[in-house]
Amino acid sequence: YFQFMPSTIKNHAIDYDKNNHIDLKNPTDSYASAANYLYKMGWDKNSHCFYKIDFSYFCWGNFKLFCC
Repeated sequence: YFQFMPSTIKNHAIDYDKNNHIDLKNPTDSYASAANYLYKMGWDKNSHCFYKIDFSYFCWGNFKLFCC
């Protein structure tokens, strides 16, 4: 599941299954809390989350930056 800092748990964790206990080892509460965190941080569900990166720009002869 997810790792949360104490302040993140305090501010964003939710009891999604309504059992009066926030259990971040329970997938229901864990995924809902992660979604709540992203929502409150302003996540745009239509924005890209991954970008293709071309590392060939960083490779010059025998010198290779980032293991090309």
